[in-house]
Parts: sequence; C-alpha cells; structure tokens
Amino acid sequence: MSNRSDQSVTEIRARQSPWHRVWISGVLTIFLLYAPKGEAASPEEPLSLAEVLGSVTAQYPPYLAALIEREIATGRHRSALGAMDLQTYFRLFNNPTGFYESTTAEAGFEQFTNLRGATFFGGYKYTEGFLPDYYRSRRTDGGGTPKLGVRLPLLRDGSIDSRRAQIFKADLDRKLADPFIRRQHLDVVLATMKTYNHWLASGRKLAITESLLTIAKNREDAIQTQIDKGLVAPIAALENQQLVVSRKLAVAKANRNLEAATVALSLFHRNASDEPILVQRKRVPQEFPSPQALPSQALSHALKHASTSRPEVQLYELELEKLNIDTKLLRNQRQPKLDAYITGSKSIGDRQYKDTGEFELELGVEFRMPLQQNKVKGKQQVNAAKIEQLELKTQFAVDRIAAEVWDAHSAVTAAWEQHQQAEQNVLLANQLQAVEQDRFAIGAIDFLPLQIREQSAFKAQITLIDTLKQYYDALATLIVATGLDYRSNPVSADTHLIRLIQNLPPETEINLAPDDAN
Repeated sequence: MSNRSDQSVTEIRARQSPWHRVWISGVLTIFLLYAPKGEAASPEEPLSLAEVLGSVTAQYPPYLAALIEREIATGRHRSALGAMDLQTYFRLFNNPTGFYESTTAEAGFEQFTNLRGATFFGGYKYTEGFLPDYYRSRRTDGGGTPKLGVRLPLLRDGSIDSRRAQIFKADLDRKLADPFIRRQHLDVVLATMKTYNHWLASGRKLAITESLLTIAKNREDAIQTQIDKGLVAPIAALENQQLVVSRKLAVAKANRNLEAATVALSLFHRNASDEPILVQRKRVPQEFPSPQALPSQALSHALKHASTSRPEVQLYELELEKLNIDTKLLRNQRQPKLDAYITGSKSIGDRQYKDTGEFELELGVEFRMPLQQNKVKGKQQVNAAKIEQLELKTQFAVDRIAAEVWDAHSAVTAAWEQHQQAEQNVLLANQLQAVEQDRFAIGAIDFLPLQIREQSAFKAQITLIDTLKQYYDALATLIVATGLDYRSNPVSADTHLIRLIQNLPPETEINLAPDDAN
C-alpha cells in the first residue's frame, strides 16, 4: 500500500473554517433565491423550489423507502443482541423399569455476558428414587441440589468472540444506515432540483414561443393595410400566414414539452395524501433569478466541505471498522482455547447418600487447540485482502469526490460566463429586430429580413433560457457534490460574502432556513 492509501480518511479531511461555512451558505442562497419563504404557497402563487423540496422529503416514496433502511438495521441489531439473552432449560429423566427406578427433573439458566465472555449458570435438580454411585451426576438428597457456577475464557473468546463481534458489527450496520440514507437524500435532491429547472425552463420557452406567435398574428392587419395602400406585394400576407402556422406548430411542441416536464415534476411534488400534483401552468415563475458568479475561494471551500460531508467516505470508514472487528476476532481465535470454570452445589433435605458432601465445590480447566489452524489463517488472509481493497476504494472515493467538486465548479463558472454572453446576444438581437420592425412599419418591401430578425431574437431568448437552466443545473450538482444539506442553516460567522453574492445591502437580514425545516 502507498503512503496515500495508508492515511486514514480522518487525516485526509480538513477542518471547516468560518469562511468555509459562509461559502456553503452563499451557494445555497443563490440557488434558493427564487424560493419564497413563509407559509405554504397557494395554488395561485408561483411554485417555488422550496415547496417541491419540502414535498419530496416528506412524501417521495423512494426516499421514504430509503428511510426504512434505518428500521431494518435496528432490527438486525436487536437480533444480534439475542446472543445476550438469558437461556433457560428444563430436563426430565425417567427410568420406569429396571432395578434402579428413578425420575430426575432439572431446571436451570445460562447467561452469557460481556465480562470477558464469562457465562454464569445455575439450576436446581431433584431425583425421586435411589441411584448407585455411577449415577452420581443425577443423584440428589431428599430436598434436591441447587447449583451456581461461572465459566470464564482465559485466552480464546476472552477479549472478543463471535457473538460479541456480531453485536459490534450490527451496531455499525445501524450507523451505516445513516450515510446510505444521506446518499439517497442527495440523489433525490439533485433529481428534484434538475427536474424543477427543466419544468421552469419549459414554461419560459412556451411563453417566449407564444409571444413570437402573437407578433405574427398582430401583424396581419398591418400587412393588409400596406397591401391595400400598395406598399407591399400581396404575397406578404401569404408569407405571414405561413409564419403563423409554423409558429403555431412551435407552440404545440413547446406546450407538449411543458406537459411532459409537469408530469416528471409530479413524481416529486406530492400532496399530503402522497398523490402526485400536476402543477397548473399559471404557477410557472415569470423568470429565473439572475445568476451570480461564485466567489474566488468557492472551490477550496467546496473541497473542504465535501471531504467532511459526503456520505461515501463515512460509509467506507464504517465498513473498515467492521473489518477491523473481524481482524481482532481472528487474531483472538488463533489463541488456544483455555476455559476455567467453578461450580458450587449444595445438597438439601434428608441425606440419602453418604458419599456426597453437604456442599461441593468443583474447579476445572479445559484446553483445546487445532494444530494447523488453516481455517483461521485462511480467514485472516481474506480479511487482510478486504481491508486493502477497501482502503483503495476509500482513497478513490476521496479522489472522485474532489473531481466531482472540481467539475461542478467548472460547470457553474462556464454556465455563468455563457449566460453573460447570452444576455448580450439577446440585447443585440432585440435591437436588430426593432430596426427591422420600424423599417417594415414605414413600408419596407422585403419581408424576409424581418422574419430573420424575429427568428434570431427568438433563438437568442431560447439560448438565454438554456444557459440559465445549465447554470442552475450545475449549481445543483455543486451543492450535491459538496454534500450540502439544503435544509440546514450553517451560517454562524460573517455573512458579508453572502450579501456580496446576492448584491444585497449590508443591513439586509439573511435567513437561509426553509420554513419547513424542523
């Protein structure tokens, strides 16, 4: 193993700084900038991302199924604790025929403990009838024989044994449920964010397409007036009519895209009865919020937070702890089995046998050891290989997390830069369109340049919507790549950076916690 892989994951992680926590809050604030706070939105208000995220964590079936993993792990842990259950028994022996007729009844208990694997036992035995000395183990006096004892492993099974190892690993399995659920939570949040962005973009594209159609429809009377005045040829009306039909087709396609996006969003947006909600079009927000550039230290802070918050590393850490338990167990199993025991018994009632004492104390030891120990050595070899394998996976997970953060940060930066250019493109395209519209209004004969300018302005607006969706998709990926929980409020230091990102006045109060976060 390399020095890198020998490092513990804890050493790889960096401590969180106040500026680091502020950066997290800044990214979260950018993304939730268009998520209104307060009471639940009415069916007439624009649908916010906060409302959908609150719904998905409360009602989304796959996420609720993931939460059940915690109950499953708890049940397995309880099952493992069965090794510590108090064991009771009852035995009955009867010799109904023969020279020595007798009946023996015995009841007792055994309690395995965590005190170096000691087992306490006791019981009561009573025999009716007379038995010779070679039935000593069954003979009792008139009142029976109670006994108590303890069996203590001195070497093997002392510090650890298979039963306690199973309990320790079952407890780790309970802890493993948390990073598993956390990973599912991040996946669900990312899918929800991207689905919401797609739905919002589809709604905006439909509105832009409809506005383009409206321009062509509103021009019909003006064209007819110009034809009547002889300013343009009659074919202009036919050209505009064809334009109206083609734009109606574009509206139909855009409407279908919005319907498909609405159906996809309904999987995440649910009511209290766990029924999907098909959001009405009037709840589509009027626009995306204006994106902001990430602060200069965003990448370094994101890497630090991801190293401590991503659940994959914690999952591998816990799996490594389970293998370390096996390592300790197998090391113990290579020792000889040397058990000591002590048992005390007392005869009560009428004395029937002169060769037994009123109180008897029995001490003993038991030694066992396989000479080759191939079974344990083979298990040790497998366990060592699994540890090496898991260490490599852990190191790769750390590298992959860093790569995901790098890539997401790069995507956010690139999307913001593209958005800046797309805004400029829209501005120029609208100016050129306005020029052609003015020329046509005063009697320009050629109708084609106007169509070209309108189509160019339309494509520029669609491109702007695409860059906004790309930006917020990339930001959603960055949030998940850092392991950020959108329901948390990590602000505890200077919030100047957040205000800078949002372009807010210094005195503005900042509240990042969604109202549904409890």
